[in-house]
Amino acid sequence: MILWLMFAHWVADFVCQTDKMALNKSKSLRALTSHSLAYAAIVYILAPVSFPMLFFSHLLIDGVTSKVNGLAVEEGQEALVLHINWVRPVLALRNSAHSFG
Repeated sequence: MILWLMFAHWVADFVCQTDKMALNKSKSLRALTSHSLAYAAIVYILAPVSFPMLFFSHLLIDGVTSKVNGLAVEEGQEALVLHINWVRPVLALRNSAHSFG
């Protein structure tokens, strides 16, 4: 199940994210929200876990990491924050297991 969640995350966060979303989510709440909604919907379809948890965790984590990375790139530096997206599917699985157990 964890491998399937990791695959679902990869599809939703990297394959299905448009260039426009990726470039604008650090500057636009609308782009960040659109990306987070798309992410949550795709992961939910592929590996049904809590949609609100997927959406809000992605909104928070990508909001912070994209903002920090966007500022670093604007200043001509390498991205400062490693994307910690692989943590989310593991937490989602753990939280879903607790809610059904």
